[in-house]
Amino acid sequence: MAGKSKKERVDKILKESHLIINDATGTDISKTRKEEARRESRKKLRELKDLAPDIYERIKPEFDG
Repeated sequence: MAGKSKKERVDKILKESHLIINDATGTDISKTRKEEARRESRKKLRELKDLAPDIYERIKPEFDG
């Protein structure tokens, strides 16, 4: 098998996005760091736009949440 399947790539993007947000969660995390994490996460999730537009459209409303 040459390369990763679409599902594997989607799973990796979703996991990385989740970890970015998770690392910036807690009472000792500054508001600035939380905003940076949210931006990083959105940037990562935008990679789904071309790869899996159906999934991208489902998670897009969460960008502002």
